[in-house]
Amino acid sequence: MEEYINNVELKKLWPDWLLYWRRMGSREISEYLEKTTRHKRLILIVWGVLEAHGPWLPVASDSMMAQIAADKVASVLTKKHDIQPIIFNGFLDIGSYSATRDFPGAVAIEGWQEYKEGKYSPIVYIWEQVIARLKKEGFDKFFLINGDGGNWMNYLERPWERSFIGIKNYIKEKYKVNFDGANWDQEGGYAWKHAGHHEHAFINWLCKVAPEFERLSELRAGLKAISEQDLKTIDGAKFGHLEDEERRRSNWADFPDQKELRAVTEFSFKEYKKLLYDKTGKPLKKGGIAEDFEEKISHLMKKVLPLIK
Repeated sequence: MEEYINNVELKKLWPDWLLYWRRMGSREISEYLEKTTRHKRLILIVWGVLEAHGPWLPVASDSMMAQIAADKVASVLTKKHDIQPIIFNGFLDIGSYSATRDFPGAVAIEGWQEYKEGKYSPIVYIWEQVIARLKKEGFDKFFLINGDGGNWMNYLERPWERSFIGIKNYIKEKYKVNFDGANWDQEGGYAWKHAGHHEHAFINWLCKVAPEFERLSELRAGLKAISEQDLKTIDGAKFGHLEDEERRRSNWADFPDQKELRAVTEFSFKEYKKLLYDKTGKPLKKGGIAEDFEEKISHLMKKVLPLIK
């Protein structure tokens, strides 16, 4: 049994074509550069933050789910487009928290809207060091798969603020590289709400009924199934007494109903079930969270392919 696990299951869990920078040896990286022409070299960067996502989801949900998306994008690129990217997740949890900062489990460099034009943020420094080094190694194409909205609005894009210079454009100009990305769970398909029924359904789909590649990706990311009995305790949650903009700038821990919800903005057990099961209780063959995931991956592919053409 041990030999089977080591030789067969481990090979499935970590196929040779799925490359993670932090798992590659120095010589492996050199060999990749030697065999891969420059226009085909691509780094997929995974980014999230450590913060509350309800009482049952892991505090690293953002980066874990973004890693699932990165694995899938890498699979499609390798098998259908002859592009073998490297997934870089060396700082995947070092982000910026906002409304969830006072819930247990939050660990981040800085809070909401601390990055302003002219202020040298520690996170900007990290990005500069990473991109500068990767360019020195021989890479100039980067695609960010981001899982946290606070990261995106603090550092990548604030369309409502004309003077804001996001990291993406700053890095592109300073280091003369190709850089694009997506806030993956908000683009394509349905925009997921923070710790809502879509996020919970996605993780349980991964752990219980997803195709083999996605289930193995869940193991690589370190996710675990959530008890549906536990999920019933947050049924009916709807954090609707603030407008979206005001809610993003508030401290959710100050609201009495959030003491137990731990940053759940919306959860319906009925809607959660619809995303996973048909009327007879069997896993959906079409639609639901699986279809939503595919739509999100299709959106990511539409954005990443122009980088390597």
